[in-house]
Amino acid sequence: MKKQQQNMLTLYIGFFVSTILNFFPNYNIQIFAFIFFFILLVTAYIYRSKYKDDEFQYSHSKYIIKTIWIFSFFLLLGTMAAGIFADNSSINNIMDQAMNGIIMSESELETILMAYTKQNFFVFLITIGPSFLYFFYRIFNGFSLVRNNRPITNLKNWF
Repeated sequence: MKKQQQNMLTLYIGFFVSTILNFFPNYNIQIFAFIFFFILLVTAYIYRSKYKDDEFQYSHSKYIIKTIWIFSFFLLLGTMAAGIFADNSSINNIMDQAMNGIIMSESELETILMAYTKQNFFVFLITIGPSFLYFFYRIFNGFSLVRNNRPITNLKNWF
């Protein structure tokens, strides 16, 4: 396998892993995943500018960058829709109690937030899920093209 293939495979795998790590319920892991994701994004920009003459690395770098920005846009829209359609009564109750000087314990907050997540699971799935399907589709598509040593042929396509 060529070095340029290795570089692109590393980027695709890195983006996949960093996205999965963001689902772990540990803030340290999520912070690490965010930093890792950002470093990979900067690396993709560097590859894109460094390898303008190399169609393979340039096309895959540009594809990854475009995937991340479109995914971020879809995720923003989905998050806004989830905020509109989700039942936020439990969050409002927590805020009302805090404004009245009643601070809940960490276990009480955790219980309420888990109930909130379960209660709104389908809203989150419908509003935010499509952006993750898009992201994983693009990452797996690019990964398979790298494995076959093929460049991205249509960089203007969103899908």
